[in-house]
Amino acid sequence: MSNTATMMGLGSGAGGVKIADAFSTTLYTGTGAEQTISNGLDINSEGGLVWIKSRAYAANVATDTERGAGKVMYFNDNTSQLTNTNGVKAFTSTGFTVEGNSSFNNQSSVNYASWNFRKSPKFFDVVSWIGDSTSDRKIPHSLDSEVGTIFVKSTTENYQWVVYSKNYGGGYYSWFPTAHKFYTSASNWNNTDATSTEFTIGSNGNVNLNTAGYVAYVFAESDLMKTGLIVGDGTSDREISLGFKPQWLMLVRVDVESSTWTIFDSKRGINSGAADPYLFMTSADAEGTDQQYVETTADGFKVGLVSSGNYYNKSGQTNMYIAIKAED
Repeated sequence: MSNTATMMGLGSGAGGVKIADAFSTTLYTGTGAEQTISNGLDINSEGGLVWIKSRAYAANVATDTERGAGKVMYFNDNTSQLTNTNGVKAFTSTGFTVEGNSSFNNQSSVNYASWNFRKSPKFFDVVSWIGDSTSDRKIPHSLDSEVGTIFVKSTTENYQWVVYSKNYGGGYYSWFPTAHKFYTSASNWNNTDATSTEFTIGSNGNVNLNTAGYVAYVFAESDLMKTGLIVGDGTSDREISLGFKPQWLMLVRVDVESSTWTIFDSKRGINSGAADPYLFMTSADAEGTDQQYVETTADGFKVGLVSSGNYYNKSGQTNMYIAIKAED
């Protein structure tokens, strides 16, 4: 799908995007038959990403408008793009339609979480390209803001997802699902930081193999979404200031191998004084509710909670977060 509508700001409130028009966490229960899920977002005409995770088991499934309905990739697997008839059948003006009895997103009586990102300036974009194995290749995006994080996956090759973070810059990369530390390398991002209009890729096959297909999910650094690092200091109830209350948080330890990207959201509950329901981005595990890992505040969130241990703030550890602003 073309980025033209987003670049022109048509229907997107460019320069003043409301988070309710750009992002939604929507919970639903599978029926085993076709059903339409309403999330309030016009992903069909504006473009975007529908990301579905079973709360009981099975894969993390990503379907976006750049590749089209019925085309899926898994966040917990390095498999190339698959055509799944029991998946997201269509995008609508207010959500998406699923069909079939797939355990991935519509098995009868199974609960699911869907995280829905509409292409919007200063929030999110989806772009795709065909590799040519050259260095210093520029890939345009339509954020019109600083880039916080980028996830890239080959749609045709069984390669891992590659991660760019503004906290490290273009000389570093991470990947998942099997490794998560940030490494020094110029071959993925060509040792070049992303800008408000483009990011740069090198000749590495993870991002630019000749004739291979790729898709990128580009997350903004703005007053709607922030990426940051927590360098652990061992203190209790440490507050991380964002300038807003978050409705969605994803955290991962980035100074060791084999860490786990963990997702919290307000629809499932980011609780005060109670266990937080969490899902793992890079595994097929069921939802956990055994610990209170984080707690939101009016200006951000707390880690290292006295109530359940020093998670995400242990001295000598470094964690990265992606946070999305709550609705006003």
